[in-house]
Amino acid sequence: VDTYDTLEGVRKVVRLADEKGRDFRVRAVRLDSGDLAGLAVEARAILDAAGLEDVQIFASGGLDEHEISAHAGRWR
Repeated sequence: VDTYDTLEGVRKVVRLADEKGRDFRVRAVRLDSGDLAGLAVEARAILDAAGLEDVQIFASGGLDEHEISAHAGRWR
C-alpha cells in the first residue's frame, strides 16, 4: 500500500474492488511504514466497511519480535 498515504492506498483498493467487481480479487494488503499497528486497525475498518472482511493485512519493515509482541493485541 502507498507509503506516503497508507490509508488512501487502502481506499484505492476498495475503489478498485468496487469498480472491477468479480474481475478483481485482492487477497491481502501490506503495510510497511508508519504506525503499523494503528494503520492496521484503520485499514481493517476501511476494508470491513467495504465488505472486504476476507482481505488479510500484513505488516513488515523493521519489525522485530519485541515490537510484534508489544503490538499483537492491537492487531486483532
